[in-house]
Amino acid sequence: MTTGIYDIVELLGETLYGKGNVPVSTASVVATKPYIALYFSASWCPPCRVFTPKLIEFYGIKSSEVEVVLISNDREVTAHDEYFAKMPWLHLPYEQRDRRSKLLQVFKVQGIPSLRLLRSDGSGIQVYDAGSLIEKDVQGNHFPYKPKTIRSTLAEASLYGTSSNKYQLTGKTIAIYFESPNPESTAVQIALLEAYNNAKSTGHADDFEVLLVSWAKTKDEYEAHVAAFPYVKVDFDEKFTTAFHLSNLYNVSFDTTHIIVLSPERELINNDAGTAVKKGSKYPFNALKVVDLSESQISNNFSLYEKASLLAITKTPTAASHAHSVLTRLAEKYSPTPATALICTDEFCDPDFGTTPEPDLIFFTGTNDGDENGLIAYLRKKAGFPDEAEAEVEVILYDWLNGRVVHGFDGEFGVKGVSRFVDDFKSGKLVKKI
Repeated sequence: MTTGIYDIVELLGETLYGKGNVPVSTASVVATKPYIALYFSASWCPPCRVFTPKLIEFYGIKSSEVEVVLISNDREVTAHDEYFAKMPWLHLPYEQRDRRSKLLQVFKVQGIPSLRLLRSDGSGIQVYDAGSLIEKDVQGNHFPYKPKTIRSTLAEASLYGTSSNKYQLTGKTIAIYFESPNPESTAVQIALLEAYNNAKSTGHADDFEVLLVSWAKTKDEYEAHVAAFPYVKVDFDEKFTTAFHLSNLYNVSFDTTHIIVLSPERELINNDAGTAVKKGSKYPFNALKVVDLSESQISNNFSLYEKASLLAITKTPTAASHAHSVLTRLAEKYSPTPATALICTDEFCDPDFGTTPEPDLIFFTGTNDGDENGLIAYLRKKAGFPDEAEAEVEVILYDWLNGRVVHGFDGEFGVKGVSRFVDDFKSGKLVKKI
C-alpha cells in the first residue's frame, strides 16, 4: 500500500521520548531507521495486552530496521506511564492529545490495537494493518511486508505434485487448501477429497487442482501428514513463506483450515469453499449465496460485517427450508453478473478486463435457539423483536456499513414482500430504527 505522502517529523513532532522519559530527536529516528510503526494502543484494552508482547518480541529482532512509536489511548497519564514502562520503544508525549487526535484521523484508526507501518522517507504507508501480519510473523521473516500478487506468489512457490516433479498450475482452476493437522479438520478433509475425486472423474482431470498449503511445524510432521493427499503441495518451509503470502491475500488466519477457490484467470470464485464442499458443492465450487450463520459468517465471498446483510430467522425445520428457498431466489435477483475475463497465465493477465462486481447485499439464515448470549439474540434485540418470536420467519436487514443500522421487516414473508423491503433499503426509503 502506497497511499499518502507524509512528513514524519511534522506528523509526530520534533521530539519523541524513550525509557526514563529521555528525549529522542524524531529526525534522528527517521535518518537511521527505514520504517516507523505507529502503535495505537491502551492499557485498558484486552486485545492490546495480548498483542503487545508479540510486538515486543518482533521489535527485539527488527529494531535496527523499524522504530515503534506508541500513540496512547489511555485515559490518564499515570496509566499511560505504567503501560509504556513495559515497552522498549518510543512514545508520543501523552499531553499532545491534539496531535494524537490528528493521527487517529489521518490513519483512519477505528479501533485498537492498530499498527500502521510507514516508510521513514515519507513516501507513504508500507502496510495499513501491520499488526495482523506480525501476529503471523513474530520473527519478522517476511518484513517489511512488500505486497505480493497471487500470480507472483504462485510463481515463486516451490510446488510439487505426487511424483515430486515441479508442477504448473497455469490455466487451471485451483482450490487453495490451507490445512491445519488437527482432528477438527477431518470433516473438511473428507469432503474436499470427495469433491476432488468427483471433479477429476467428471471432465476436469486436466483443468483443476487442489493446492495443499500445510501449517505443519516440522519437516517430519509435514511429510507424515501430506503423504496421504493426492494434491499438488507447497513444499515444506519452516518460515511458511508461501503460506504467509497466500493467507494475507485472502485474510486467512494462521494455523486454520480454510479453502479458497480461484479461476484460471485467478479471479476469486469462493472465499469459503470449505463450507461449500461440506454441503456437497460440485466443481467449480461457486460461493454460496445463502449461508446459515451456524456454519459460517461468509456469504457470496463477503463476511457478515463487510456488507449489508439480510437475515431470515426461524425456529422450525419447515420454516428454515422455506426461508432458504426464498432467500436463494432473492440472492439470485440481487447478485451481480460475473465479469468477462481473458485466460491468463500465472504471470500476466490483460488489465483491461475488470473483476467481478461486488454484491450490494448478502444473505444469511439463522435459528432462534434461545441462546440469550448468541449472535441471533443480539440481532433480534437490535431489530426490536420481542423475546418470543411472533412470526414463523423473522427478517432483519443489518446495514453494517452505515452506522450499524438495523431494519426489522414486519410484512408477510415471501419473495415479493422481502424484495420490496430490499428495494426500499437500496433506494434509501427505509426509516432508520437505530
